[in-house]
Amino acid sequence: EKVEAMCDINFTGAARCVGAVLPGMVARDAGHIVLTGSLSGFRGLPGASGYGPSKAGVMAMAEAMHCDLRKTGVDVQVANPGFIRTRLT
Repeated sequence: EKVEAMCDINFTGAARCVGAVLPGMVARDAGHIVLTGSLSGFRGLPGASGYGPSKAGVMAMAEAMHCDLRKTGVDVQVANPGFIRTRLT
């Protein structure tokens, strides 16, 4: 259940947000989307069976969108922040 919730928030949530704004950007031939991935998305890490794969999905989505939209005025970027010291890490 926790893995499913993490995927719903990080990946599916990002996809829903993009889906809400992208058609208008494409119609205007202008826009800039920045998705937040994570260094955890590059490799499986202990205790991150939901977080890492959900961020890997966001990163792959951004890369695919970048390819699909390269001939439009819509720019796509992915930001992969490093590790931040929190109570979770």
